[in-house]
Amino acid sequence: MSQQPATEAVLPLLRISGLRKTFGTTEVLRGIDLEVRAGETVAIIGPSGTGKSTLLRSVNWLEKPTGGEVTLDGVRLHAEMTGREEQQAMRALRSRVGMVFQQYNLWPHFSVLRNVTEGQVRVLGTDPREAEKNAREYLARVRMETFADRHPSQLSGGQQQRVAIARALAMEPRLVLFDEVTSALDPELVGEVLETMKQLADDGLTMLVVTHEMGFARRVADRVVMMDGGVIAEEGPARAVFENPSHERTKAFLDHVRRSSWTV
Repeated sequence: MSQQPATEAVLPLLRISGLRKTFGTTEVLRGIDLEVRAGETVAIIGPSGTGKSTLLRSVNWLEKPTGGEVTLDGVRLHAEMTGREEQQAMRALRSRVGMVFQQYNLWPHFSVLRNVTEGQVRVLGTDPREAEKNAREYLARVRMETFADRHPSQLSGGQQQRVAIARALAMEPRLVLFDEVTSALDPELVGEVLETMKQLADDGLTMLVVTHEMGFARRVADRVVMMDGGVIAEEGPARAVFENPSHERTKAFLDHVRRSSWTV
């Protein structure tokens, strides 16, 4: 087996450069620079209202940035792009990115199986029989294969979120974005979703995860990014950030988490 050149091996899968986003007169992102390597799990933490979800939505152009650029797997989008050039680049980027939201966003009138096959057929052009085969494999990966014929209303919140994860994986993305995916779940259902995400991380899926689950961020993430006021206040290996934070804002945030008796 031939080896990759050393320079190619270290290139990031995702590069975010100078990313800014303004809503009216409020600057939510104030120049974000971040890289994610293939196979990494990067957790984004920080107080509410600091731009974490906006950053995630800007990565796949659900929110068009005011400035800066995003490059994913060789596809580059920058804020000055418009028209056909932007549309083509956006389609190429989104074909490489999956996203799992706070709300499950499953189609209520479709079965679990069809929820996972529909995007493959309509977006990727996959043969329906092949799409069904793929869907069953991804449902098995999140331990939902026995629920294939049920509808979302027949599932718990944790089960619906696992189906949403399977749907994202079925599109074979290079990167999956998770936007506080446990925040709408009852506490007893959080663990099953986090365990699924841990297994995906162990399998080498590249993930960018906005989370308030500090235990997950500490134990599963390769790196942790602490955001505050629309900027990255601190970034580093998860253990270092949690055990020896270098920024006062990070220390204050983690102290607040501990006082709130969250597991860290």
